[in-house]
Amino acid sequence: MGMRVNKLLWLITVISTGVNSPLSAAESTDDNGETMVVESTAEQVLKQQPGVSIITRDDIQKNPPVNDLSDIIRKMPGVNLTGNSASGTRGNNRQIDIRGMGP
Repeated sequence: MGMRVNKLLWLITVISTGVNSPLSAAESTDDNGETMVVESTAEQVLKQQPGVSIITRDDIQKNPPVNDLSDIIRKMPGVNLTGNSASGTRGNNRQIDIRGMGP
């Protein structure tokens, strides 16, 4: 039993050393004294993702909704609104279907 534990510990040590070697080699790059800073906002990152639409404050101010936000959401690509309009009534039967999100 003790021999099995020793072999297992030896195997774990060898594997972990082999895994860490490429990582440490990748980190050891030549430092030429230059630093690169990459900055982006969350909005910029999301706009670069496929299938993501963002409604900003400016969008809402340019085209204010008449009844509710469904007036703005209706114009988004891949969005289908069904059900009653939200003309001030509570508990309407509005449903928002987004393409690719299931039935």
